[in-house]
Amino acid sequence: MDQYLAWYGLPAHSDFYRDRRVREAYKAWLLHLSSRVNGITNLRYRDDPTIFAWELANEPRGSVGTSSSVLTEWADEMSGYLKSIDPNHLVAVGDEGFLQGEGEHWTYHADNGVDHRLLTALPHIDYGTFHMYPEAWGSGFGWSERWIDDHLNVARTLGKPTVLEEYGLKVTRDALGRISDGLPRRLSSYQAWNERLLSHGGNAAMFWLLVGRDTERGGRYPDYDQFSVYEGDATAELLSHFAQRFPRTAAACSSSTAAGSASASPFVRVHRAGVSGVDFQDHSR
Repeated sequence: MDQYLAWYGLPAHSDFYRDRRVREAYKAWLLHLSSRVNGITNLRYRDDPTIFAWELANEPRGSVGTSSSVLTEWADEMSGYLKSIDPNHLVAVGDEGFLQGEGEHWTYHADNGVDHRLLTALPHIDYGTFHMYPEAWGSGFGWSERWIDDHLNVARTLGKPTVLEEYGLKVTRDALGRISDGLPRRLSSYQAWNERLLSHGGNAAMFWLLVGRDTERGGRYPDYDQFSVYEGDATAELLSHFAQRFPRTAAACSSSTAAGSASASPFVRVHRAGVSGVDFQDHSR
């Protein structure tokens, strides 16, 4: 976003959402991206069912003191435009989920223009997103359960799905890359958070961060931010278990697939336990 501001000589981060020239440039990017041809499927991205959804931005925020109307109006315009050039795919904002006026912690009265309820309620936004970083946000761990519940309540009120699309707890590693501190807390928290989402109607949970091999240097990709999860480690084993459970036992999945759709769609396909290729109505639209 700041690169757009540099191109147009604008001083404030919130000008990305306000300035008409920047907004038109962002729309041009949306058109360019959605029209690109996938070199593997030979389909334009807007016609490609291997793409699940578009997000307008990663963790959009305004400058301190930005009114929520600034981001909400921007998201309304951009999501409407994106749907007009690509009606096939779901669209989300990608916001962190800050709520307004409902708690003492700053995440419930963020002064950066984010109002999760208003953003998710927009007519061209198909599902809500929220993030969860108790350490970085200074919330304490008792806050997490309420944070999850409050976003599930927003989703139920609006009649839309919601996804905990980023969450993470740090661990400390020794010189050999072995975890020396923080693993029990991470495992117990990830267990509790995923169980809560499963049982209370959450649609999905995506942790930060799965990493693999570093092809340039050889060996494993370094754990730069202390959130890394590697194949075969204790965190990966735990989350692999939940990845199998979500499409089969989540309350959200069982309720949304109760009524089947008579017509198949390449853009709405799910797998239920023991049954593949079954099509159901897209309840998120």
